[in-house]
Amino acid sequence: MTVWKYLNHSVLQWLRFGLCATATGLCLLSFYLAGTLGERYADADLEEIYEDNSNNALVLEENINQMLSKIDMVLLFTQLDLENHGKILPEHQLLLEKLCQSPSIFNIAVTDNQGYFIYSSLPLPNSMNIADSEHFKKASVSNADQLYIGAAWISLSTEKPSIFLSRRYQTPAGG
Repeated sequence: MTVWKYLNHSVLQWLRFGLCATATGLCLLSFYLAGTLGERYADADLEEIYEDNSNNALVLEENINQMLSKIDMVLLFTQLDLENHGKILPEHQLLLEKLCQSPSIFNIAVTDNQGYFIYSSLPLPNSMNIADSEHFKKASVSNADQLYIGAAWISLSTEKPSIFLSRRYQTPAGG
């Protein structure tokens, strides 16, 4: 009977040990599989995120290009009005004001060759001068008929961060 108790006790210990070892093995296997599958899913998620970011960047680039094209078109016809008529035609002023209702365009302004405002879609003092600004200097020294995109800075008139786009024009008198 003592032997049977000992064997029974020994078998139970072995069973406990076996069950613990099996449970530990299953836990380790589940951690390994979770890590492996997690890495696969994480890699797949990262690839999807990279693809989404790339697509979003392309859409953003296209939107920016379209906006810059619209602004350049407005600056071109404003330039033609000033060069051919010495002023912005009334029908084009209405279009400029309508364009400034867009959330991406806050103001369209025109200066003379000294940097003083001669037109603005916002009420600005005529005495305001931007001759020392980078975008004015670039446009005034350039002979190229092209759009110039200035660095972002705080606008003197609105005190808001702004990006200035400019295009040089010649008056009918050549100035």
